[in-house]
Amino acid sequence: MYYFAYGSNMNHEQMKKRCPNSRFVETAYIRGYNVVFDGYSNFWKCSTANIVPNSISLAYGGLFEIDDMDLRILDGYEGYPNYYSRELVEVFGSDDEVYDSWVYIKDEERKSKPSLRYIKTVLDGAEDCRLPQDYCEWAYGYKFKNKHRL
Repeated sequence: MYYFAYGSNMNHEQMKKRCPNSRFVETAYIRGYNVVFDGYSNFWKCSTANIVPNSISLAYGGLFEIDDMDLRILDGYEGYPNYYSRELVEVFGSDDEVYDSWVYIKDEERKSKPSLRYIKTVLDGAEDCRLPQDYCEWAYGYKFKNKHRL
């Protein structure tokens, strides 16, 4: 099965620690969503990435192959079903290949700013997943060249 990561789980080191059987497949995107920072995390103690519907947007991320154990582990980290819902969506890879993939979407809105530590983890993951740089600068509001100062 597949999992689409758009926040800190794009970070390959973090994903391997959390989900040891996971395997990065490729850079991917989901249509009709926009990345925002509106979901508060007790773990990170800050606002974290979430996706919200937006008919004209794309949200880029990393596509991972996972097994049942990894999915249960992710459910725990994402607070499913209390904080995030888990939905099966169409995710598009290279050459617009379509994958049915699990994605977590936060229902609750506790707005705050993401911490520098969280942003660095997300940007490291964006590099790991080879997301387009111009997309990252738009979506995350940080330039890669400045990320190492975080």
